[in-house]
Amino acid sequence: MRYTKKPITIEAVCFKDATLATLDIISEFMDQEQEIVFDDKTADPKIKINTLEGPIFGSVGDMIIKGINGEFYPCKPDIFEKSYDKEGLKDMGEVSDGYHTFNKLYEFRKMYNAAAINVWAEQNKYDVHKSKNHSDGIPCFGGGWFIVMAILPSGQISNHYKMEDWDLFQCKEEEIVKFPYDGHTAEDVLKRLEEVCLITNK
Repeated sequence: MRYTKKPITIEAVCFKDATLATLDIISEFMDQEQEIVFDDKTADPKIKINTLEGPIFGSVGDMIIKGINGEFYPCKPDIFEKSYDKEGLKDMGEVSDGYHTFNKLYEFRKMYNAAAINVWAEQNKYDVHKSKNHSDGIPCFGGGWFIVMAILPSGQISNHYKMEDWDLFQCKEEEIVKFPYDGHTAEDVLKRLEEVCLITNK
């Protein structure tokens, strides 16, 4: 007897870069908050996905697939392209809440971040600085990116941006970022910024 594998339609989203916009899209897709971690040896950004076989780390460029039983797992782009045909593919960055798309919200957040960093730099507060290299001297994500860091009274915060946004952040440039990554998550950054806002308002 011969058998043909049944056609299966899956949903997937691309881990296209390590920006907060992409992380928001993946978190929305997986219906749970995700975070980017960094490889201990290469400092490459990874996304941790808990599968039935245990945690698997997806790399930038991987497709995050939702299986037929609701499970999630990463897939290399070349394998994904050979295995699946696109069916009415929609750019998740253009999904709107009725007012703004994910892409537009990320742009707003980036501009607000730059405005805050620039004011803090002008006031010589929070040791704000930017660098094209992580604290170990390795270029951010292999090059083409930079990191902006501030040391708030409530703790360290940092974000990565593409080099095209370099001039938006008018703060001191360092050869390497001055402090090693302390493991803060997106939730930690929100809490630390909220504490600073509350201190400022007192």
